[in-house]
Amino acid sequence: MEYKYIQRSYLIGWLIASFVWYLTRISMIETDVYFYPQRIIFFLITWLSQGFLYGILFYLITHYITKKVRYYQLLSIAILTQLGTALLIIAILFPILKRYEIHEFPSEFVLFMKSPTVVFGTLYSLIVNTLISTTLSVSLILGKGMLKKIIIGKYYKPIDEERIFMFLDLHDSTKMAEKLGHLAFSMLIQDCFYELAVFNKYKGEIYKYVGDEAIISWSSKDKNAAANCIISFFAFIKILKVKSAYFKSKYGAVPSFKAGIHLGDVTVTEIGKTKREIAYLGDTVNTAARIQGECNHHRSNLLISEDMRRILILGPEYIIDEKGSFLLRGKNEPVKIFAIDLKVNKINLNDE
Repeated sequence: MEYKYIQRSYLIGWLIASFVWYLTRISMIETDVYFYPQRIIFFLITWLSQGFLYGILFYLITHYITKKVRYYQLLSIAILTQLGTALLIIAILFPILKRYEIHEFPSEFVLFMKSPTVVFGTLYSLIVNTLISTTLSVSLILGKGMLKKIIIGKYYKPIDEERIFMFLDLHDSTKMAEKLGHLAFSMLIQDCFYELAVFNKYKGEIYKYVGDEAIISWSSKDKNAAANCIISFFAFIKILKVKSAYFKSKYGAVPSFKAGIHLGDVTVTEIGKTKREIAYLGDTVNTAARIQGECNHHRSNLLISEDMRRILILGPEYIIDEKGSFLLRGKNEPVKIFAIDLKVNKINLNDE
């Protein structure tokens, strides 16, 4: 999950929470004392400090220990760490409150920490952080932006959209599964798919995992979507190469992936009753899968359709090779296919 997305979520969440707390405090007293400038400034400082600090903490925790603990443990660590930070913030604020007489608190620190305002404030902070952390965790499970789309009912009624789809598949998965066994193979897939986060960096949405395949999608409304699609694929391949020593030592092999990409119209809709999901329906998704199935035949790791080629603008570091038109399984008309590779990869292959 991206840092900016987490930080924005915490800042918005804590802005709302701080405003509610502020209004509640005002309603409990019969004076306009809470509208004094120093109290407004104090409100802004507490909101920004908590929003930033808790956001940074949640990002660091999810970024560095996600693979090391179970999900409920991850959420518990995040909430407890944030609770400890809340107490630290309150302790730091004590001398400020005392100096500027923002509120009538006990002069002794121990009595201050036991005061009703501090106790209820800490509990309130715990509740707010739990709600924000849980919401972000659910969003992480559903995929970036999916929770919002489901809540507002964007696809409650089917809508047609033009999108780009990438079908990503592990090379020689059957042989690797037989060699490693199902448990080790599953761990390999887990390690590989953990690195799919790089696609989010290039605005890709991880739509679905199907065995050792992943389906990733981009909205064609973004003028850079086509280029991002290609760049993110090679960024993912680069990450696997960088970690080749790790994969070699743990699994005895370095995984490699192939992909097929197609652009076209799909129908987007919510489906399911007991489990809600946003589904992409139409021939575009199937065509992307069929193109990916041609990778081995054309000895290429990345194939795209002619529709995708029309909108694609890439730098000179890429090679685009037309492979011809082929009648794909389930299609009535031939589809023109292009292979894409980095020039550096071609040079390395020629050297070998």
